[in-house]
Amino acid sequence: MAAEAIPQGDQIMPFLGLNWDWILALKLGIPALIACVGVISLIHQLLKRMSQVSVDATVVRQLTHRDGEGDLMTKSVFQFETEDGVHEMEDVMAFRPPAHKIGQSITVLYPIGHPEQATVRRDWVLVVLLGMIVIGTVIVVFVVQQEWKIMRAADPLLDQAARGMFLREEAPGPGDSDRVSRKLVAKSSRNTDRLLLPIWLRCVTTADSICDEHEVMQYSHTNGC
Repeated sequence: MAAEAIPQGDQIMPFLGLNWDWILALKLGIPALIACVGVISLIHQLLKRMSQVSVDATVVRQLTHRDGEGDLMTKSVFQFETEDGVHEMEDVMAFRPPAHKIGQSITVLYPIGHPEQATVRRDWVLVVLLGMIVIGTVIVVFVVQQEWKIMRAADPLLDQAARGMFLREEAPGPGDSDRVSRKLVAKSSRNTDRLLLPIWLRCVTTADSICDEHEVMQYSHTNGC
C-alpha cells in the first residue's frame, strides 16, 4: 500500500531545543535563580568595596552575650585611626568561638567621610557568592545536557513533531489502525511521555487533523489522558 506525507498545520518547535514542562522548569529555574542572586550580590559587594576606604584596625577588647539558645557569643571591638582622630567601633556580627583575638590586626571598610559606619572586611562573603554562581551554573549545564541526551535519543519522533508530517496508509486494512497505535505507544514507552504530547495535542485540537480517531483514543487511554 502506498503511503503519503501530509503536513500537520504549524510547526511545533520546542523552546531552546527542549520540551518544557513544570518539572524541567523547576530543575532549571531554581539553580538559575541561585546563580543570578549570586551574580547580583557579588557585583553589589564589589562596587560597594570600590567606593569605600580601607584602613588597618586593631582589636582592643571583646564583648560577650548569650543568644536565644543560651550560647555564648563574642563581638570584637576595634580601633582605627583617620585624619579625624581615633575611632572605636563594635563589630556588627558576633561569633562562637570568637572570630578575633585581642591585639589582632584586621582590615575595616567605611564610606568616604563616614568612619562611624566602619565594618570588618570579610572576604569569605565573596567566596560564598562565587560558590553560589558556580554551583547554580554547573547544575543548569548538567540538566540541559541530560535533556539534550533524551532529545537525541528520540530524534526520529521529534523530527516528525517538528515538521508536522505524519504518514497514513491509504485504504487501511483490518487491524492496521491497531498496528499503528501499538507502534506509537512503543515509541512513547522508550522515551518520555512528554515527547509525544505535542503530537497528541495537535491531533485532538486541530480541525483538519489527519490522525485516526482510534489512534487518539488509544494514546489517551494508554497515557491516562
